[in-house]
Amino acid sequence: MKTLLVSLLLSVSVATAGAQQWQYASSLSCAKRFVIFTTLDNGKVLATGGVTNDAPHAECELYDPATASWSLTGSLNVARFLHSAVKLQDGRVAVFGGQSGGTLDDSPINTDVIEIYDPSTGTWTVVGHMQIPREHQSASLLTDGRVLIAGGLSGDSPVASAEIFDPTTNTSTLVAPMQQARYEQQAASLLDGRVIVTGGRIGGWDGTFFNESEIYDPVANTWTVIEPMHQPRMRGLLVQFSDGSILCAGGRNAALSTAPGSELFDLSTGHWTETDAMKVPSTWLSCVLFPDDRYLATGGFSAFGIPSVSADSCTATAEWYDKPNARWYFAPTLNQARGQHGAAYLHQEVNDSLPTDMVIVGGGITGDNTYTATCEILDVGNSALTAYKAMPINTSSAASVSNSSAIRTVSLQYDANNVPTIEYRLDANENVSVRLISMDGRFVKTYDQGSLPPGTYDLTLSGTGLTSGTYMALVQIGEERTVEKLILSR
Repeated sequence: MKTLLVSLLLSVSVATAGAQQWQYASSLSCAKRFVIFTTLDNGKVLATGGVTNDAPHAECELYDPATASWSLTGSLNVARFLHSAVKLQDGRVAVFGGQSGGTLDDSPINTDVIEIYDPSTGTWTVVGHMQIPREHQSASLLTDGRVLIAGGLSGDSPVASAEIFDPTTNTSTLVAPMQQARYEQQAASLLDGRVIVTGGRIGGWDGTFFNESEIYDPVANTWTVIEPMHQPRMRGLLVQFSDGSILCAGGRNAALSTAPGSELFDLSTGHWTETDAMKVPSTWLSCVLFPDDRYLATGGFSAFGIPSVSADSCTATAEWYDKPNARWYFAPTLNQARGQHGAAYLHQEVNDSLPTDMVIVGGGITGDNTYTATCEILDVGNSALTAYKAMPINTSSAASVSNSSAIRTVSLQYDANNVPTIEYRLDANENVSVRLISMDGRFVKTYDQGSLPPGTYDLTLSGTGLTSGTYMALVQIGEERTVEKLILSR
């Protein structure tokens, strides 16, 4: 039997473990929903846009774990909500479109303005315009650093159009349209450079909800229709894990109901298959990916009184899909039920009073048309997740079955120049490769070691082209694989 030893020894202080519950944190400057949280390369979280009643927000805020507080940063040039925010490969953040005026449910005014935030200056700059003003669109970062914007509402009309923004030229160009006009769809960047779009809808609150799915190939500039999901889903969750499988769950499947179950798409077979069902499916939830193939869903609307939003019911549940165990687990319950809120994963080593690995959620609507500025944090480190799995609500359900390797040791080691090294030992001839995956779902570096004889090896991970931040390190030795967190700090 071969032994896999991946040595990545962490030379950092260990933060005091937080209580096994959500803890209220510093609040946003004002109550708002549709605010978007983005984790920056400098270890802070950026909150952009949002709306209170029908008044869009231009102010933006930064959460700094060093002070455990929010502070205002540069404001958007165009106040907006229902926009998209994408962290670019150089660490800047681009926002696209959104609603800048009118009312949420009647005669919306869309914007086509594209702005970019520079964390080094704390300022936003208008850099260009989309070809079509739109809101409720998806925006996905491509392997080459460009951004695909697809679908959405332009005025009151769902659109199939798609365009690609190039941050090197600050231009956006129309590309092949989707096969299906849609808005409020799910979208995810795939590890092979393509983009998958699933579900969405057309029409009003009681319109048509889709299970149709398609994949965009930026090289061929084509959309390909794939097998439809088992359930229509609007504003659910969609993520690709390091093994290439794609999870879709939650979302609304009709005017007054949420979509049950969870499903995985296999790119090699082209089929969706059922997996462990989400505990409390909801729509307009907020989700974050951890750098170890786990995906946390928080809050959302679990029941509907549409068309009266005041009758909608938010949930305070939090649960994560654990890919190594192929099942959902409950996390501690939020202190505040909320939907249409912001959420971000954050690794920090600057404040011992905070968890080293945590999720921060904030803002949103509580379901009774009351807006909130409150924020909460949860420890999501490995020891905390182990404790959550032991909660009675989890242990009372079926036992987990791990599909991970049985022998695994992981740590992180830096040399004098702060370059990480992986050490691995082979007991037999094996093919070895290491791939670094960014938290937005892209292969950013591949180290193909080929076939190696038995022995102990050190692999230096060159930092060329890599920014500071958190990555997944996917180590493949023969048929054995492990995914672990890798922290790069300069």
